[in-house]
Amino acid sequence: MRIERGRKVLRARGKNRGEETETPRPAALNPQSSILNPQSSLPNSSILDPQSSLSTKLAKLGITRDFDLVLHLPLRYEDETRLTRIADVPAGAFAQVEGVVVRSNVQFRPRRQLVCRIEDESGALFLRFFTFYASQAKGLSEGARVRAAGEIRGGFFGAEMVHPRYKILRSSSPLPETLTPIYPTSAGIS
Repeated sequence: MRIERGRKVLRARGKNRGEETETPRPAALNPQSSILNPQSSLPNSSILDPQSSLSTKLAKLGITRDFDLVLHLPLRYEDETRLTRIADVPAGAFAQVEGVVVRSNVQFRPRRQLVCRIEDESGALFLRFFTFYASQAKGLSEGARVRAAGEIRGGFFGAEMVHPRYKILRSSSPLPETLTPIYPTSAGIS
């Protein structure tokens, strides 16, 4: 047996003595096709196609090879597996609350902002959005049930969340059962 340029070559035994044959490698053991090999790229990888616009957006995050997708880890995890009463959340803490929108209006001081007041059975909380769309203002109208997650801080009119992640609940939605990963973002990638 001898090795030529990374291929294993065996001498045949039997009637064709002296003739060399190449032994095929099983596909599972081929290191060139493994995603765990940092030097490889998958054969028909459409995600990292250099011509696609997605690959340029991924390159901004440092993802240029298939192996980089394996190493792309979340920045942090947030616990959205439980609800907290509004009155029980201390200022500066991350919490997820659920309530009904009591008042929602667009204010122009000092700049345009959407301010919503939500209430649950324990208290009230303001949701403040500095950049918003008309569809968000329409969705956060009075009477809508909202689940919001973010950092609660003391504001001029009481406790508030600034730009929380929120979900408008149409019916009873179950809470997630696992922690929510938060990845670094780039525009156009979700």
